[in-house]
Amino acid sequence: TIEDTVDAIYDSVVSINSKINGQVAGSGSGVLFGHTDSLSFIVTCHHVIEGCNGFEVILSDGTSLEAKLVGGDEMSDIALLSVEATNLTYVSWFSDTDTLRLGSTVICIGNPLGTLPGSVSTGVVSYLNREIQVDNYNSMKLIQTDVAINSGNSGGGLFNAAGALIGIVNAKYSSTGIEGLGFAIPANQARTIVDSILKTAVLNKDNTWTTGYVEGRWDIGFELGYGGNMFYRTTIGI
Repeated sequence: TIEDTVDAIYDSVVSINSKINGQVAGSGSGVLFGHTDSLSFIVTCHHVIEGCNGFEVILSDGTSLEAKLVGGDEMSDIALLSVEATNLTYVSWFSDTDTLRLGSTVICIGNPLGTLPGSVSTGVVSYLNREIQVDNYNSMKLIQTDVAINSGNSGGGLFNAAGALIGIVNAKYSSTGIEGLGFAIPANQARTIVDSILKTAVLNKDNTWTTGYVEGRWDIGFELGYGGNMFYRTTIGI
């Protein structure tokens, strides 16, 4: 039953507080999917952690853990965090989201509004590979669903009725008179990005990460602009 599935996967979804110099700048959700002997890994959306330098992960039982950024990819809106804890609840990726069928039951678990952690909602797959523009990100092909999604759900899990992770919730249409238009990054896409980040990330001796990346992506690290009678350089990231 849906109730049995929720029981099995509920603890795999966490809340995330992203901070700038110790102050909470935004909240979202994440999903525990794997671990080493000493670390557990959480997949979330890049826009949940973007521009922040500190991260707090809150488990379903209220336990608060400091998290570290393993890496992220703005173009795909995927990021990874790690926490120094194991023996947690981890989900399995759905084998192939290209085989999803319209009308299939889906379960969403997340932290809507950043204040309601552990919220569960259900719906169906409304459309596959819907191409939309998400905020400042490139056009993305996403799973469309009518499941209830709100601010703070970003980075949370979209699961099928058996509890497999089929997508990472990342967007919704929000306007007067619009209902039930939510979107998630398909597991096929997310898993590819996750694998690339894990492959390229390096855990340093002080337990910090040299962050991973997606091979083939590049960032010039600065941009030139004209200011008055001289050029100036503005750092945009490395």
